[in-house]
Amino acid sequence: MQLSIHETVMFICSIEEDFVTWKENLWPTVCQQFGIEGSEQGAVIREYQLIEHQNMSADAVFSGEPHRLGTYHNQKP
Repeated sequence: MQLSIHETVMFICSIEEDFVTWKENLWPTVCQQFGIEGSEQGAVIREYQLIEHQNMSADAVFSGEPHRLGTYHNQKP
């Protein structure tokens, strides 16, 4: 069965609306199910600061994955 362009757009919009509704109701439902009170105060908010080091050799800068040293320079073909 081939959908028309209009039917395809309406289907995609419906999926997006369903996702937004699910997303908005997820945590309140989980909290209610487990009898806990949810709040945004308990959320972890990470803040980062960019510091540019002018006098640092390239060898002193980590480039790669934490568990595999040198993966940036020794990449597989």
